[in-house]
Amino acid sequence: LAASRILTRPVARAFGQPSAYSFTTLGNGGTSDLIINAVGSDRLGIVSDITGMVIEHGGNVGESQAARLGSHFSLMMLVSVPSE
Repeated sequence: LAASRILTRPVARAFGQPSAYSFTTLGNGGTSDLIINAVGSDRLGIVSDITGMVIEHGGNVGESQAARLGSHFSLMMLVSVPSE
């Protein structure tokens, strides 16, 4: 899916290395729903940065859940992006 390819590099930059992230595509039509799962080092502003990247690419955040695990951070986000 083009939307997940567009968002892969910005999400990787936001989390830094090492990190793990995945995109799962749901549905079809005029928009695509993606589930972003990401784990990496915790830092100030990470949720804001990833939300901004989704919005910058014409997407909307539906629901999200985040957790801090020691010095690491876990994020699961349901986003809707335009299909290309």
